Amino acid sequence: MHWISLAIRRKYLPLALFVLIALGIFLLTRLFLLFYSYGDLDLSFRKIAGIIFIGFFYDLCFIAYASIPLILICWLTTDKIYRSPFKWAALGIQAALIIAIAFFN
Repeated sequence: MHWISLAIRRKYLPLALFVLIALGIFLLTRLFLLFYSYGDLDLSFRKIAGIIFIGFFYDLCFIAYASIPLILICWLTTDKIYRSPFKWAALGIQAALIIAIAFFN
């Protein structure tokens, strides 16, 4: 059980950060747009909750698609890379690849 927590903390940390940051950005964007156009819409609590939860579902679908390269990198690399002194370089390369794929594809 201890090795699972170590693997999650080291190897899958970029994936977890990517998912959390993306969900946060998407939620803030959705809330900003909702409050920006709130006066023009006829909304109830149920409609607002529907907008948030349906948007969350769509965001999870997009993140699942966008994180495929990062998941493949995590699966295909060994733990040795993440324990080496060059781990920040490896994580930086992974982050750069994900950003390039997500935003410039």
